[in-house]
Amino acid sequence: MNLAYFFRIIEDNHPSQVPLVVVLLFIVVCYLLARVDYLVKLYALFALFLQCMILFWYQGSGRLLADGLPLYHCRLIIWILGVGLLLGQHNKFMSWISLMGLPFSVGALLIRDMDPYLFPHVTFVYYFLGHGMILILSLIYLRNDYCSPSYKEISAYTLLLHTFIQGINIFLQTDYAYLRQLPFISEATFTHSSFLIVSLVVLTVSWIMKFLQDRIHLRQTSTEALLS
Repeated sequence: MNLAYFFRIIEDNHPSQVPLVVVLLFIVVCYLLARVDYLVKLYALFALFLQCMILFWYQGSGRLLADGLPLYHCRLIIWILGVGLLLGQHNKFMSWISLMGLPFSVGALLIRDMDPYLFPHVTFVYYFLGHGMILILSLIYLRNDYCSPSYKEISAYTLLLHTFIQGINIFLQTDYAYLRQLPFISEATFTHSSFLIVSLVVLTVSWIMKFLQDRIHLRQTSTEALLS
């Protein structure tokens, strides 16, 4: 492989098109890999390697501060889950991150909103493998280490995280996590309400995932109690 081409900076006219059936097969493979949970630390290391790789590329492209910091939801999830699983952390915050990671990773894979670079390119590989690792790590954590956060705790986590990111956005004049301007929407009303809209979406998704995961966890616990 030509590494200079793989890490090129000059954009193409459009990203590579990935058929939906390929994405669905990839999601199935990630689900199967998550069943091999004794490899969780290897998965976590690989996820962090992907993060470091894309950080170096953003640094080389001169866009590190503008768009390369790990302050989008999925990038944060990779770092938190990767480091947390390597260190053996089991807490409600990690559970909330996993509750977000599962639907966000699947949604990103289905939407396929990639940078305008034709395959092979580092951003293409990172997009699919990165979101795939989020899916795998989230599934493993929710199955093995889930600690149910309360709805109030989820609300606090969301608002604190978004306030922190928004502070950096204001300081750097950036739009991490789309808290200042929603993508593909230019109307001033939505732009000024981006923080509220994104926060409500994250809260709603997290609450729904908590409700579902609590039911799954309760059923698993009841089944284990009956078998013991």
